[in-house]
Amino acid sequence: LMTRAQLRAGETCLVTGIGGGVSSFVLQLALAIGARVLVTSGSEAKLERAMEMGAAGGANYHSPDWGEEILKLCEGRGLQVVVDSAGGETFEKALDLVSPGGRVVSYGATTGPAKQIEVRRIFWKQLNVLGTTMGTAQEFEAALRFYQANGLRPVIDQVFRLSQTPAAHRRMETGSQFGKIVLTLE
Repeated sequence: LMTRAQLRAGETCLVTGIGGGVSSFVLQLALAIGARVLVTSGSEAKLERAMEMGAAGGANYHSPDWGEEILKLCEGRGLQVVVDSAGGETFEKALDLVSPGGRVVSYGATTGPAKQIEVRRIFWKQLNVLGTTMGTAQEFEAALRFYQANGLRPVIDQVFRLSQTPAAHRRMETGSQFGKIVLTLE
């Protein structure tokens, strides 16, 4: 979000698949720098939770018109950044939704490969398509300092003992969590 997408205050950012641990971090960070944040989820409860945290709005990706719903929520300002963990058709849609000159950052492909990327969308709109995984040690330290300086706390869904790992894994597989699932040593 900070080093790859270079999101700035006042820009509008879409975070796909809100409810996961990383997406909840992205929401918090984007809000802290003064961005306007929109989200998608397949769960109305997760959309509501994201709005309670400060998201300006969201759309349920099970709706066939979720992309149009997101564009309406942009209020004519467009999307400058999309941070996507889903891949697949969601990544393809991100290329349509982001404004000319915008940035699309991918850090996952939970729904599989994007099969129908129309390359012309990228060059005609002069998009920046960026991939990312783990950052550097310096970026991690900067993120920790940013969290501390802004009074942020990670969103923890549930804490399980190490012996409860199968239950933690089942919770993650069902997608019912909002935030990080934590394992503690007994």
